[in-house]
Amino acid sequence: MEKKIELKIDEIKENQGIKINLENIEILLTKIDGKIYATTDRCGHMSVSLSAGEVHDGIVTCPMHKAQFNIKTGEKIRGPKIPKLLSPTKMGKLMNNVKTHNLRVYPVHVRNEEIFIDM
Repeated sequence: MEKKIELKIDEIKENQGIKINLENIEILLTKIDGKIYATTDRCGHMSVSLSAGEVHDGIVTCPMHKAQFNIKTGEKIRGPKIPKLLSPTKMGKLMNNVKTHNLRVYPVHVRNEEIFIDM
């Protein structure tokens, strides 16, 4: 089902993540080379908001454990980087064992300067 979002194209800046909420789903919007992409806003590792992370060259980096994902495909590029100091601890071992999932990607359409996302 296609949903119109209230943002205008020029409100979404290159290599910058914006979080929106559609039907109680948190979505990360990003513009790469002038094209808008939408993925789930939650990291595939421990569900941290990716909109607080950094976007460079089509890759979003989780602000918490530095897992990386391809914005266009949702594919996990790199799993989390657990600090060496934390790795030998019980908590570090638990975090290392959490599987990192790919992000869900939502198709985006732009018509007459309006943005639509297929849910």
